[in-house]
Amino acid sequence: MKVKRLHHVGIAVADLAAAHEVLSGKLQLPVVRDFTASNGNVARFYGVGDGEFEVVQYPLAEAPKRLEGAPARIDHIAVEIDDLDATKAALDALGIGTIRQSAPTGESVRTDKVTSAGIAIQFIKPAARG
Repeated sequence: MKVKRLHHVGIAVADLAAAHEVLSGKLQLPVVRDFTASNGNVARFYGVGDGEFEVVQYPLAEAPKRLEGAPARIDHIAVEIDDLDATKAALDALGIGTIRQSAPTGESVRTDKVTSAGIAIQFIKPAARG
């Protein structure tokens, strides 16, 4: 399992518009793309050097669990990898559970917090751009 680089930092927020005002309005970070998942998650990606911030507003039913009473918190760290299957096999061999995910940004596996000391790491093989 070889990690190539930090891909993005996922940040859960209670108010996407307020986060946008700070990140784009005040800090002048460019919006890279928006995404709405079938489960109701709304995400906006901001360019940060060669990485990104993924800012996610979860549906009302899920938000309290994700935010734990805070207006925002880091949800996960995503790192780029070349071989998703080899990475999943290596994590399995280490006893770290994973959840497979698919999104417009690419295919990935995310560590199960129960078996990864509470740390959610997303190992992502980015989708081809173009």
